[in-house]
Amino acid sequence: MKLYWRIQNGTSEMAKFFQAKYQNSKGEWIEYYKKSSIWPGMKWVINEVHDHSRWIVGNGTKISIGKDIWIKEKALIDLYPKNAFLLQYPDMKVEDILLDGEWVIPSEILEMIEINELPVVNNEDDKRVWCG
Repeated sequence: MKLYWRIQNGTSEMAKFFQAKYQNSKGEWIEYYKKSSIWPGMKWVINEVHDHSRWIVGNGTKISIGKDIWIKEKALIDLYPKNAFLLQYPDMKVEDILLDGEWVIPSEILEMIEINELPVVNNEDDKRVWCG
């Protein structure tokens, strides 16, 4: 699990290599088979790491509005699996609802969250933290 965490969140040459080899163009980990002695073991912990980590919003460039845990205790798509807005925009990032460091929230998202749940934006890099 520690190795996967380091690869997922790291900037070392090893982390960049694994990210390039095992992530698709959207930054999601691949589901299909690729020859490796390490990758099968890492695939085994992806969901657990995702379920026990969350994002601290910086500039919103790395955070998926629907797929990542950033505002609630679960990802919005897990809480609202049939929400038309989330299904229509599966690749929307938090940065897409920020303008000059201020929240500009579409009404469709406001139906899922409360204004007081929105984090303070600091315009730094987004940071993933362990919360399990």
